[in-house]
Amino acid sequence: MQELKNLIKLVLSRLYFLFNKSPKKIIEIDKYCNLFFGYYDVSSFNLSENLIACHGQVKADSEEVDIIIYNLIENTYEIIDTTLAWNYQQGSRLMWFDDNNVIYNKYDQKTKKYYSVIKNIHNLSETILTLPIQALSKSGFLISLCYYNLNRAGTEYGYKYETLINEKISISYFNKSVSNLDLFDVNDCLNLLKVNKNNISKPHINHILISPNNKYFIFIYRFYINDKRFDNLFGYQIESNKLNLLIDNQVISHYTYRSNEELLMWCIIDDVPGYYSYNFVSKSLLLKLKVNEDGHPTFIDSNLFITDTYPNIFSRQKLSLIELNTGVEKLLLNVSHPEKYSSYNRCDLHPSLSNSKTKYQIDFIHKKRRKICVGNL
Repeated sequence: MQELKNLIKLVLSRLYFLFNKSPKKIIEIDKYCNLFFGYYDVSSFNLSENLIACHGQVKADSEEVDIIIYNLIENTYEIIDTTLAWNYQQGSRLMWFDDNNVIYNKYDQKTKKYYSVIKNIHNLSETILTLPIQALSKSGFLISLCYYNLNRAGTEYGYKYETLINEKISISYFNKSVSNLDLFDVNDCLNLLKVNKNNISKPHINHILISPNNKYFIFIYRFYINDKRFDNLFGYQIESNKLNLLIDNQVISHYTYRSNEELLMWCIIDDVPGYYSYNFVSKSLLLKLKVNEDGHPTFIDSNLFITDTYPNIFSRQKLSLIELNTGVEKLLLNVSHPEKYSSYNRCDLHPSLSNSKTKYQIDFIHKKRRKICVGNL
């Protein structure tokens, strides 16, 4: 039965791919087999919105990718570096540090250590930070995690090169002087959950998101018991160094801040899927929109957000604007996702917004290659 379903999905995927009308403003560079940015929680656009940062992979089996700055006005590009620390889902965690600098992860094969680099896109000068980046604050610190552990846990978000196993979540301050500090480790999460660590497998922390006021961050702590996945949402107060369990033993997927006090996330709570809001002050969890399709949301204003979907049975992916208060949806794009792209190799749209929130960027499959599409809202 499953083989028949896979065959039907493959045939429908190819039919839709043949008749697919490709979105406009596609960015292509001939030398690259794959051109992509990465995750939805940071912007590929610089503040001036004339440049985007992205990754270029020359061959599908290349272990190294180029770090690229693409000029949207002149349709030109510059390669500013290469890196071995990347994956298709989140890239190298490439993001803009300011209008003249980007930050991303790298790997040193001699020392077997991951680290991050702040690179000036004009003169190529760089500042080396001893920790790899997962999240960047506007007030001068980054949050780090162990990407090799993510790989060992079997996720699509890890880096494959071996390093010393360090499952601690660390913070690095660099606004005045660079200093690193370990905040907590997975055992601290387990203690709040009161779970016997001998019963679990593949424990990992991922998807760290810093609050707009830079005072705390949230993350998902996942593990398996007898092949069943358990998702738990945690928060960490930076000033008070306090770890809090927010939601336990539910399906928690993707989220975005609506404000400092409110989070919007797609999850399944007590078997009901949809977009839920979580209030950090009242600790209340409320179903806002009952939606079966998981997505990667980002707010444009306090009511309107952009999100995508995973491929449906016809291997189609949607990019939409949704009004949270009414549920009214406006379809922006409907693109095809060939069947051969699945698991770690899949290509989520991961909509990324410009600073003015008038432009979006997505990764998608076009002519059997990963490409970048930029559009106006």
